[in-house]
Amino acid sequence: MYLYQLMTSTDDVYIIHGLDTNKYKECIFDIIALQGTSTSSYFQANGVLFQIMAMLFHDVDFQESQWGKTSVADEVKFFLDTNYAEKIKLRDVAKSFGVHPNYLTRIFHEKYGVSPKQYIMELKLKKARRLLTTTELSISVIANSLGFDDQLAFSKIFKKECEVSPTEYRKQSRIFSGSLHQ
Repeated sequence: MYLYQLMTSTDDVYIIHGLDTNKYKECIFDIIALQGTSTSSYFQANGVLFQIMAMLFHDVDFQESQWGKTSVADEVKFFLDTNYAEKIKLRDVAKSFGVHPNYLTRIFHEKYGVSPKQYIMELKLKKARRLLTTTELSISVIANSLGFDDQLAFSKIFKKECEVSPTEYRKQSRIFSGSLHQ
């Protein structure tokens, strides 16, 4: 729950910009330096982990008053955000949250304006567009990393939604970004 609160409290959800990474690196090295598997080492490591969490909450200026109680829709969204590359079946998600699939779809749509299925697809396509413009990964690797059955299925859906093929999208984004740098 705390991780979800932290990661959704920033403008660019799940990405925290402008952190002094050195202070976090020092804490992580403190955990790595702990020797053994004793109870005291366990508590020391957890203490440092709590220190890291406290620093993160401070650094993002988390305001508890601005963060509402988590609903089932919020929990499902978090689940989808972190598992979008898996083969997700709505009935399995609904079952794991103890609700009926129709109810889950309704409350999710009421809160986010799209069905869970649409949300996953939009998320995958957003990630695909980012990977196409920021990496040299092949289309098949991108398709696999996003949980598509194969490159053809991915390309078909991408073209339907974005009106160009993934390859053409990559070319166009390079032409556009190249004209910005000139």
